[in-house]
Amino acid sequence: MSAITAAPPKSGNALSRVIAASMVGTVIEWYDFFIFGSMAALLLGPVFFPSDNAALSTMAAMATFAVAFLVRPLGAVVLGHFGDKFGRRSTLVLALLLMGGSTLFVGLIPTYAQIGVAAPILLIVCRVVQGFALGGEYGGAVLMVVENSQARNRRGFFGAFLSAASPVGFLLATAVIALTTLTTTDEQMAAWGWRIPFLTSAIMVGIGLYIRIKLEESDAFKELQEKADTEAKSAQDVPFIAMLRSYPVQVLKSILVPMGVQAGY
Repeated sequence: MSAITAAPPKSGNALSRVIAASMVGTVIEWYDFFIFGSMAALLLGPVFFPSDNAALSTMAAMATFAVAFLVRPLGAVVLGHFGDKFGRRSTLVLALLLMGGSTLFVGLIPTYAQIGVAAPILLIVCRVVQGFALGGEYGGAVLMVVENSQARNRRGFFGAFLSAASPVGFLLATAVIALTTLTTTDEQMAAWGWRIPFLTSAIMVGIGLYIRIKLEESDAFKELQEKADTEAKSAQDVPFIAMLRSYPVQVLKSILVPMGVQAGY
C-alpha cells in the first residue's frame, strides 16, 4: 500500500487503539503461520502424506509449508492495491479473514486415510491462501499506524512496533503447541490433537476482527479518496503499475529476494 504525506490525522482513531488493532491482527497472522510450520515438521506428514519412509512424509509436509513463500509477493501486490483503492481497514480485515479462515479449515480437513489425495490438495490450497494473506498484512498494518501518527517525526518509531508481531506470534504458537502436547497422549496428538492449535486460532481471529472493525480510515486515506473522486483514473494510476514503471529494477529485486529471508527464516 502506498504511503501518503498528509497533515496530522484528526480522525476518531486513538493511536494506541490503531497500534493495538494492527499489532493484534499481525500477531494472529504470524501465529497461524508458525502453527502450520511447527505442525508440518511434527505431525502433518503422516496425516496428509503417508509413506513407508517417514522422512519423505515430513519433506512433503515441509514443501507444503514452503508454498506460501511463493505467493507472499503476490499477496503484497494485490492487497496493497486493494488497500489504496478500497481502504486500509477493510483490506486488513480481509487479510485477517483469509488467514484465519484458511487456518481454521486446516483444522477441519479430513485426513488422507479418509478422503485420499483430496486431503493434501486442500492442505496446499489453505497454505496458498495463508501466504497470500500474510503477504499483504504486514505492510498494511504498518501503514495504518504510520498514517494515524500525529507526530510526524515519530512515525517510524510507532511503525516499528509491528516488528514485534512476528516473535510474539511465534511464542504464542509455541505455547499453544506445548500446552496441547502436555495435555494429550502421543496417540491422541497424532489422531486429533494436532487440530487443536488450528481451531484455537478462531478465538483470536474473532478478537482481532472486533478490534479492527472499530477503526476508522485515516484522514490521509480520506484525502486520497476525495482526490480520486475528482480525477479520471487510468490503469497507469494503479500504485503498483506506477511503481513498476518508475522503479523496475528495484521492484524486480524486491520480488526475487527470498521472502523467508525478510521474515527472519
